Amino acid sequence: MKIRFGHERRVLVTALAAGLPAVIVTLALLLGESHLPRERWTLGLLVCGVWLALCFSVRNRVAGPLRTLASLLEALREGDYSIRARVEEPGEALGEVMVQVNEMAATL
Repeated sequence: MKIRFGHERRVLVTALAAGLPAVIVTLALLLGESHLPRERWTLGLLVCGVWLALCFSVRNRVAGPLRTLASLLEALREGDYSIRARVEEPGEALGEVMVQVNEMAATL
């Protein structure tokens, strides 16, 4: 049986996997050094908390613009051609997609 992940979950898993080696090394170094247990727990929780927060932030930074794009396309499908996408970086891939959606809305 093959487990299938959605796009957002794949992005999250990739971000988690990218940071996991650094977190493991950091925690191993914390355990190997002569720190007080309170310091180990504090630094360990801080490292893990920041890592998880950044991973979820990456997921949201990827998913947010895709949700916006889906809403724009839904509006076009329903006949609302007045809505336009805000294009922050027209030279980037997502910016190019938003420019094309805006041009399609203008054409329709």
